[in-house]
Amino acid sequence: MYGAHARGELSVECHVVHKLAELGNDVDYWTDQPLSYSMEPVLKQPPTLRSFVFHEGKNALARTPRQFAPEDVGKIIKEHGKKPYDAVFGTAHTAIDMGSWIKRCLKIPLVIQVLDVPYWRLDQMGPWELVKESEFPFPLEAIPPQLWDGYRGEWSYWFQNIKNCDAVTVLLSVVKEQMIRYAGADPGNLHVVYHGSITPESYEYYLKREPVVEKKNRVISVNRLVYHKGVDQSIVICKLIQDMMPADNPPEFVFVSTGNEQWYEDLLKQYAKSLLKNVKFMGWVDNATKIKLIRESKVLLDQEWPEGFGGLCLAEAIFGDTQPICWDRRSKKEVYPFGMNFVPKGDFVAAAKVAVKYLAEEYVVPDPKAREFIREFRSHESHAKGILEVLEGVRRR
Repeated sequence: MYGAHARGELSVECHVVHKLAELGNDVDYWTDQPLSYSMEPVLKQPPTLRSFVFHEGKNALARTPRQFAPEDVGKIIKEHGKKPYDAVFGTAHTAIDMGSWIKRCLKIPLVIQVLDVPYWRLDQMGPWELVKESEFPFPLEAIPPQLWDGYRGEWSYWFQNIKNCDAVTVLLSVVKEQMIRYAGADPGNLHVVYHGSITPESYEYYLKREPVVEKKNRVISVNRLVYHKGVDQSIVICKLIQDMMPADNPPEFVFVSTGNEQWYEDLLKQYAKSLLKNVKFMGWVDNATKIKLIRESKVLLDQEWPEGFGGLCLAEAIFGDTQPICWDRRSKKEVYPFGMNFVPKGDFVAAAKVAVKYLAEEYVVPDPKAREFIREFRSHESHAKGILEVLEGVRRR
């Protein structure tokens, strides 16, 4: 077991990097900032690693993980100036800045991964627009203009510096189209590499450890309490589900999530508790607890806006025989073409009716094709192999 795994569960990016090492590559991790959240709620140590330097060699993961700060760039130059890395690979957040600098100093290729292009962030909008088709408009304040200003400035900066990258990997063809449209990126420099949703081996470990889990009259949502994750829309659907169910047996609504903005998180919680009779906000929980909560639930709601990752918890629901209900978005369909329940975007009543149908059933036969598809095409190994192919292509130029 690799060292970082032994100390705690890691984010999807870290799992992919470990797969790169398992495939015989020498990987050196650096991170510029520990995150306070992950789609796989984890121990805070080691920090979630968002950027890493990849190079081929014989001592895979021998120097990982290491905290990365601007003043540490000199250490990289000193340690590897005579035997440089073959390439720098990282997520856009850090690769645009430090990656560009390391590329120039070491004269090696730079490849970045773009998770999504939130084009919807580029124009100011209020949260009321998210639920304007709903019977239950949210009495929320307008999103502070300074947040939108920050988003626009951040992405404008990244877009302008895409030219510094030797290649860009994107998680969806939808994202590739957005990069061409909004960033003016060269289509020939963009490579679609689908993310690894989960590690089926680890998930099946939980299934073997607790092979039978009793399904509860529960609807679950696993997503951050931020604007673009759609939890506000999930709450609307929960209210409709509650109204359609027998009054003496309301379903349990569980939200495994936390937020980045406390005022917004508080407003969502307050609103949910004013509408729903039986609702719990769990915050982030450890991975085993999260998997157990999903497996015990009959329905998982995910009304996330179009993003590259497409909802990692959807794969966990598919493996846990829990019915995922999502808006009919191209991004979702591209990631999970099997095992999903898609309803027209904004049709809250239709989503609630599908949920009520599944809540009334004792057991739903799972779709084996959905699990097989995730194993073969959405695994961490397939993600790692896609990254390697791009890196090798850059090196051959």
